[in-house]
Amino acid sequence: MLLTVKEVAILHGKTERAIRKNIEIGKILANNQFCSTGQGGKTYKIPFDSLSSEIQAKYWAQQAEKLKNEERKEERKYMSDLKQMHGNNWDKFYNKAQQKLECVIAFNSDDKEKLKELLIKNSYSIRSVYRWCQEYKKQGITGLIRGVRSDKGSIKELCNDALNFIQALYIQPIRPSVPKIYEVYLMEAKKRDWNIVSLDTIYRIINRIPKDISIMGRDGKEAYRANALPKATRNLNSLKANEIWCGDGHVLAVLVPDGKRLKRYTFSAWLDMGSRAIVGYCIGTFSSATIIGRAFYNSVFPKENSPIFGLPSKVYMDNGKDYRSKKLNAGTSSNTFDFTLEQKGLFMELGVETIFAMPYTPWAKPIERSFRTFSDKFISNIIGSCGESIDRKPADLNKEIVLQNGISLEQLRDIIEESIQKYNNTKHSGLNGKTPLQAYLSKEKVRNDMPEEEEIDILLMEFVSRKITPSGIKMNHTYYWHEALAHKLDKTAHIRYDPEVLDKLWVWVDGEFLCIAETKELLSMSRNNEKVKEWIAYQRRTQKEVKEYIDSLGMSPAEARALFISVTISNEELVNIASGKNIKSYNTSNIVRINPATKEGKRIKKLKEAEKQKTEIQEESSFLIDYYKKKFEL
Repeated sequence: MLLTVKEVAILHGKTERAIRKNIEIGKILANNQFCSTGQGGKTYKIPFDSLSSEIQAKYWAQQAEKLKNEERKEERKYMSDLKQMHGNNWDKFYNKAQQKLECVIAFNSDDKEKLKELLIKNSYSIRSVYRWCQEYKKQGITGLIRGVRSDKGSIKELCNDALNFIQALYIQPIRPSVPKIYEVYLMEAKKRDWNIVSLDTIYRIINRIPKDISIMGRDGKEAYRANALPKATRNLNSLKANEIWCGDGHVLAVLVPDGKRLKRYTFSAWLDMGSRAIVGYCIGTFSSATIIGRAFYNSVFPKENSPIFGLPSKVYMDNGKDYRSKKLNAGTSSNTFDFTLEQKGLFMELGVETIFAMPYTPWAKPIERSFRTFSDKFISNIIGSCGESIDRKPADLNKEIVLQNGISLEQLRDIIEESIQKYNNTKHSGLNGKTPLQAYLSKEKVRNDMPEEEEIDILLMEFVSRKITPSGIKMNHTYYWHEALAHKLDKTAHIRYDPEVLDKLWVWVDGEFLCIAETKELLSMSRNNEKVKEWIAYQRRTQKEVKEYIDSLGMSPAEARALFISVTISNEELVNIASGKNIKSYNTSNIVRINPATKEGKRIKKLKEAEKQKTEIQEESSFLIDYYKKKFEL
């Protein structure tokens, strides 16, 4: 064995230069045949046997220490690997290794009594202790920690192609059964020379398919998004009271008699997301914007049996057509929908910001969870309960019995009212042991303003747009009129109305409330009718108002024509002639245009006839006088 100059210098505790000098003067032997010339001069190799016994012993001691350090380093690395492999089970396996080490120590110290006690206590065999002693000698305590099998989870008798084939068959949308998959595998195994395995092995392979992969393949993308897609979690407890309301509708899983039929009613509710309290609700025959609006109305105003009330800052809603209706959202906009109209909807008029949940993501709305709790705890035990789905339909549901003995709509409402009280006063795990009502009352309200009840009543009316005509506003074959419409001819009116009471229309023009138009009374054909006379008088007043407004602008038609003509003609005299500006004005009040159909025309005609008759009489009288004069003269 040959050593380098550096290694020998370390053993002697000297510099490399001193060792080379000793080689040159012959104090340290170096084999000349191993000499070579390099950049730093000669390189020497010193035979290990030529060194003194003391230096040799020192060398072997250093090598032993070096080996020991490497073993310790390797043991620490292996210990870290084992800890990572076992994960959460590390403490369990490490404690087990400590028990084995106690047995090894007892065996090596020849403490038979202690060893016997440990074997009985832990149900170990002496043969296992022999094996542990060998493993501890080689690897220390890491040798006593059970490692993870490199082939754990693998099916030894099947190749990867066979495993992939079985998994691919199982995750198909047709949802094949395991026995059917086994039948197909046996057929394919003969063709591809795969091992024949048992049906239990096929089950074992299928059970190891990750749940999310199984759902995506067999149930489809929507089921995966609902049941396996990682979901975000929100911090709702930091929200103030009424900061965000979540709204949704749910068809109640209970049949209610309605004459000779059975009905399922829609339950529309709003939930305060910060406290999880149900703030208001409404029951209807089917989901509609009106039902949602009425549930909102009931949520805003104080209730006899609940201290919860107020306006929300934001509403978080479903993407259903009822929640996207213009009655609720006109004039607002979101990232998904545009409701920008001149007519304002309920939420914009009340200063409520709208947020729409992602389409087809019911898990995004916390109220869905409340609906499930509400249905499971309170609705499922009522007579007529029909289950949320076909597979949950009660086996003893008898529609004839429900039709005769089922609860009425009023009784269903009372049950829901009491159930909501119970829900709001039940401790919630997500509220640190508080009830939704306690959480709501402990929070500061985000808004203190309150609308008038009549204001929301109007906002919940139906609305349409109509043109204003000289006859008024026509809707459903009926004309509506108000004097304020007279000066809005051809304007588009945005109208709100109550479908139950069609005698009034609330009219907005240019974004501002104009009037309440009422049904226009049809006038009689008789000119002597008082209503006709009133209408004619109103027409004259309106005409006079229009004329006075035009005159107040201070520009005659001739002046206007002169201005337009002067754009192209610079001769002022010619402009005045062409525009009629130089024509003398006459007092038109002294000019009477006679029309036989007018009252004035008839009066003048009568005067003319009287004048003509008078003239004829005078002419006849003059004739008689002349006649008698001549007769008497004769």
